[in-house]
Amino acid sequence: MSDQSPVARYLDPIRQYLRSYVKDDDDLLEHVLIACLSSYTSSPLNLGVMGPSSAGKTYVISLVTKLFPNAVSLTGASAKSFFYEEGTAIDPDTHEDLQGKIDDLQKRVDGGEEGAKSELRLLRRKAMIRVNLAGRILVFKESP
Repeated sequence: MSDQSPVARYLDPIRQYLRSYVKDDDDLLEHVLIACLSSYTSSPLNLGVMGPSSAGKTYVISLVTKLFPNAVSLTGASAKSFFYEEGTAIDPDTHEDLQGKIDDLQKRVDGGEEGAKSELRLLRRKAMIRVNLAGRILVFKESP
């Protein structure tokens, strides 16, 4: 009978696979792997990796995150563009989804309806963007 925990039994082959590609950077590899695995828990971790240029940080991170289908790599994305691309417009008071109303108003604006443009502007100003990041791994390849 093995003294090894069930988690360790599953992780060891993954570590061995990754170590066949990464030499002398076990700490970074381990930290990135744990951070990625935490995305499947109720308390996911954040990880910031800093180091000198050309030290292999991006290679290790890319290698590990390729094993996770829920990982998204972002390069040059501002926080605002990310929220608009991935988010849903909601009413901040009622948490009601506003996307249908916004789409309808946009059609009315496109049809030349009077007053629809100002109504759309007001609705967009009032709306908040909700982004569901549950179970997602976000990799920002550049500092914001």
